[in-house]
Amino acid sequence: MTLFLNDNLGDSIRESAYKTYYYFSPCIGLGLIYYLISFTQTYADERAVVILLMNFIISNLCLSLMLTNMAKKPFSVIQTSFVFGIIPIIFGNSDFDVWITRACCVGALV
Repeated sequence: MTLFLNDNLGDSIRESAYKTYYYFSPCIGLGLIYYLISFTQTYADERAVVILLMNFIISNLCLSLMLTNMAKKPFSVIQTSFVFGIIPIIFGNSDFDVWITRACCVGALV
């Protein structure tokens, strides 16, 4: 946290801590999803697909934050793109776990 004290995040926390944590909370949720998906067999076999999936989910989150900032569109903490990260966790130890993760990666791209 001390790294961000001189950055824009530090300014945001000083101005309105509640709003900052509200907009930052999906990033914490995404970190939790990444932590949980690291225990699946797909992460051990095809780590690049999992990392690509997480990058697609991050880009959807960034797009939502940009639309909130520029077009004053309402922001939702519950992002629909997180479903693509949760599905491989649920089916992480099945026989088709690699294909499910690949399908989620394509779905998050679209």
